[in-house]
Amino acid sequence: MNLFNRSISNFANQKRSVGANGTLWPLFSLMGSGASTKAGKKINPNSSLKISAFWCGVNTIADSIALLPKHIHNEDGNKKRLLSGHPVGYLIHKEPNKCMTAFNFWFTFSVCAIVKGKAFARIVRNSAGEVLELILLHPEDVTVYRKENVLWYKVRGEKTYLFSDEIFHVTGFSWDGVKGIGVVQYAADSMSISLEADIYAADAYGDRGVSYGVIETDTTGITGQGKKALQKVFSHQLDSSDKHRVSVLDEGMKYKRIALSPQEAQFIEAKAQGVEDIARWLKIPLHKLHAKGEGGYNFLVQMSIEYLQTAVMPLAERIKEEIERKLLSPAEKAQGNVVFINYRKLLEADPKARAQYYKDLWFIRAINSNEIRKLEDMEPYEGGDDFLQPANMLSELQLKKQLTDGE
Repeated sequence: MNLFNRSISNFANQKRSVGANGTLWPLFSLMGSGASTKAGKKINPNSSLKISAFWCGVNTIADSIALLPKHIHNEDGNKKRLLSGHPVGYLIHKEPNKCMTAFNFWFTFSVCAIVKGKAFARIVRNSAGEVLELILLHPEDVTVYRKENVLWYKVRGEKTYLFSDEIFHVTGFSWDGVKGIGVVQYAADSMSISLEADIYAADAYGDRGVSYGVIETDTTGITGQGKKALQKVFSHQLDSSDKHRVSVLDEGMKYKRIALSPQEAQFIEAKAQGVEDIARWLKIPLHKLHAKGEGGYNFLVQMSIEYLQTAVMPLAERIKEEIERKLLSPAEKAQGNVVFINYRKLLEADPKARAQYYKDLWFIRAINSNEIRKLEDMEPYEGGDDFLQPANMLSELQLKKQLTDGE
């Protein structure tokens, strides 16, 4: 047992005033994250993902987080340079561990953060304290403890506690900054309605439009046994898988439907309202859920920018801050090393706006031609590193110098 594990073991065995029995109390439980709803359904992360709009929204946000390039930069005053050989940069951008690519890692990590409200990964270091791997942990396998404003982590199946520096931890919505609460916990009621609408539709299609009803007749004297026999024959005929099934009623008998039709139950409206509710819960524009009703090029471009600002950037910034806090050493942070996330990657779908953006930066000499080509994954060309000066953009001093030189 190494020094760290011995210290944790000693810490865990000491008398504490946190609990009545002298043990560490878990800050929260990660099990059973479902919520009982007024709609009568037990909504949990698994059942909620059966709703197509919720599945689409979670996948869209997680894909966006995974797509974002993540690098380590060094900032020295106004100078910024990419540290391409930094080991942490390789982990977060290429290969966090031997089992996963960076895209798969950040996609799964983001799904946990969105649906469960918390995501965890074990930080593996060498004897020098350098980060070697990030091992993804299932949220239900991790319990968080707090002692004197210090967080400790317990992984299911392991005997020792892990210190905060050994766990990469990002939360979603939270009341205390530590206990993350998944969106399903609060969205359960509205999502249950959507799930019930899906189940209702499946039942309606499965019954081929035939639902509950009664048989009316003017004939009197039908005994209890006769009613049961009639019910059995009629139900058997309706349960038949034969698409040409036909039931013939005796003279004077009529079948009367007593269930609401999908139109009467405003089925279509309920489905549409459910999609809009999910869009609000995930802070995502409707067109990202492939919902009808939004259109227009300029409108969709603006909504894509809003999607980036409201749904993607908050989670990406939490990830960025945790990388800087846990994976970069104090010495590196003092030297100006920071995490850079390139959000422009998600705006590349609009070539017109991107071209205008580059043009504006080039015009004010904030960027040169080769830097633009690098951003577009193009080879540099000779002379492209020069910052060109438009002829109509001269300062007063430059203008006077040109007039003097021309005399």
